Amino acid sequence: MNSPAPSYIHSTYFPHIDGLRALAVIPVLLYHLSPAICSGGYTGVDVFFVISGYLITRGILSSVRSGTFTVQDFYKKRIKRIFPAYFGLILGVFLIGLCLFSASLLMYWAGAAQSSCFFLSNFYFWNEGGYFASRCHSNPLLNLWSLSVEEQFYVFVPILIWALYKYIRPLMVPVLFLLTFASLYLAWAAMEQGDAKSAFYLLQYRSWELMAGGLLAFVPAMSRDQLRRWHDWPALAGLMLIVYPYLFYTPTTAFPGLAALPSVAGALLVLRYGGAACVGGVLRSAPFVFVGKISYSLYLWHWPVIVFWKYVRFADVLSPSPLFWWEYVGMFAVSCLMACLSWKFLELPFRVSDWKPSRYFLLAGTGMCLTTVLCVATLASDGWRDVVHPQANASAPNGRFASDAFTARWKFHAGMWQQRLDGWKHREQSVFEKQLQQTVGTVGGLGRWGANRENPAFRLYSQAPLTELYYIGDTRNSPSFLMIGDSHTGHFEHGLDAVCKQNGLSGVLVVQNAHVTHDFQDDLQDPQGRFLKQLVEYVKLSGIRVVMVSRNLHADDANVYSFLSRLTRVLGQSGAQCYVLSQTPVIRDAQIAPDELYPTELYARSLIVGSPRNDWAARLAVPRERYLKETAYAREAFRRLEEEGLAKVLRVEEVLRQGDVFPIVNPKTGASWYTDDDHLDDDAARVIGNYLLPYLREEKVKKRGVSGGTGL
Repeated sequence: MNSPAPSYIHSTYFPHIDGLRALAVIPVLLYHLSPAICSGGYTGVDVFFVISGYLITRGILSSVRSGTFTVQDFYKKRIKRIFPAYFGLILGVFLIGLCLFSASLLMYWAGAAQSSCFFLSNFYFWNEGGYFASRCHSNPLLNLWSLSVEEQFYVFVPILIWALYKYIRPLMVPVLFLLTFASLYLAWAAMEQGDAKSAFYLLQYRSWELMAGGLLAFVPAMSRDQLRRWHDWPALAGLMLIVYPYLFYTPTTAFPGLAALPSVAGALLVLRYGGAACVGGVLRSAPFVFVGKISYSLYLWHWPVIVFWKYVRFADVLSPSPLFWWEYVGMFAVSCLMACLSWKFLELPFRVSDWKPSRYFLLAGTGMCLTTVLCVATLASDGWRDVVHPQANASAPNGRFASDAFTARWKFHAGMWQQRLDGWKHREQSVFEKQLQQTVGTVGGLGRWGANRENPAFRLYSQAPLTELYYIGDTRNSPSFLMIGDSHTGHFEHGLDAVCKQNGLSGVLVVQNAHVTHDFQDDLQDPQGRFLKQLVEYVKLSGIRVVMVSRNLHADDANVYSFLSRLTRVLGQSGAQCYVLSQTPVIRDAQIAPDELYPTELYARSLIVGSPRNDWAARLAVPRERYLKETAYAREAFRRLEEEGLAKVLRVEEVLRQGDVFPIVNPKTGASWYTDDDHLDDDAARVIGNYLLPYLREEKVKKRGVSGGTGL
């Protein structure tokens, strides 16, 4: 195939730009296959931004100067170019996800798809975590963030250029230059302040890259006769600037900000001088041009292909990766195949079509509406939990309380909001709130204290973040017990709430930041010490007879006795019987980092796709021998607490033990017992709640000689 020689750099089609697109998309693909292949390949997106800014601004300028510019025509072209392949990808990912994903991951897809539908996915992933955060890498729509940035740029740039051309034409370039510099300054400032996530995802920090390409469109066109052999040197310098980040940047590089300058400058040089003989000959070659033509579809499809492939092989969580070399070749080949199909059957037919503008807008609106309906249906059905893969979903964390499987550990916070909604239906102040108000302070909403900024309790709240109170069980009655701790108290909320409601009991859960509950002084000068004194007064006033402590007791914490003894001494001043709950078994796997370990999600995945290590339930079960070794400090502290009469210890972990192991799922029902490596799911909380029931009813308190004991 002979590539036509260009006559003008601003001509309608210039083959070396397709070659530059290829030079941008291939490194992105290689980086996503494995950072070891191309550690800085993610900077290819910045090259795309420059190309897009250049082409869009050039097109707008051409139509504005000829007097043919209309907003309708501009967005008609954008719809033809972007929407068919874009929404085809979202639908395709959903259909594949139905076959492979559990309910919680389908709900994660729905959240990303809904934001992507309106080109807001950069905000969605900005809220979820940084681009390099591993949990985002399991979402097959992550790569759409850059399309959202571009589409947001397209919202204001045509009106801006039209207005500048019409009203202050001589100042067009200076104004655009100032805006470009302002955006670059904001990006630099964000990086200096450590806000790399915002600098990466948000338009105000990225628009300088698009506008830099736009400024090039104002440079007078260069004819073929004006291109000289020496122009290969700036073109070659541009290529070197583009390639340098590919080779020497890594995921830990402080990026973007000023670190994006080489990619942007390099792209500008290649756009300007890439038609020169030597560099242009390479970029205009048939392979480069073809990859450039399918680059949009290749960018869309390569990421979902990689995500699904690694998902099936568990390569997204296992280290070292279980993938063979030929699988990387396979992912590359399938990505190219899907890109060719998308380009052939979705991109080209719409790009050559010539319908009325209203028809394109109708199709765009229909696609957005249907996608929204699909997302809402997925969320409303709890990720099609009872329709698709019901057996696997029965063992996975309940998606209703989590945006995705990876944030399931905090689902009790969502439960708090549901309690508030339920409580607002009956806003008569409860006995709990009346009593708490007399001792701790004004209660703001149901289940949370300290709404009044002038109240001492609120000042304590501001110094102790993540301190929340939950009123659970039969809330018509005065609470009969109080449980205090960190997230290891919080994970009991829903399960214990169900048990208490069935038995006419109510109680209070005090959930605090782990450091707040651990690092406090037993005096009124310390905020936490002051709060505990107030809590003791509340326990006395309310007549609560049982106080329980449940928190994470670190395996290597030799000071666990010091902390527990101080806490139980303070709580013992209430006159209530004090219990300490034993440590939840911690799940570990040598090939999975703790912050990547979501055991029941892995188990559910293995039921759906199978696995070479298909018995994840057995693999992740905690051996009792290891548990005893890891809890040595805690067990010694328990022994001393009981000897000194400060508290009685309840061995709640024994309720979960099956023989010599602690399983991750209920052996009878297959229901999840864990949300992550050490937090319990609702089913385990209900099982333990039933074990605690006699103590909550004070039946064991009355029989002073009976306790759970340590037995260790």
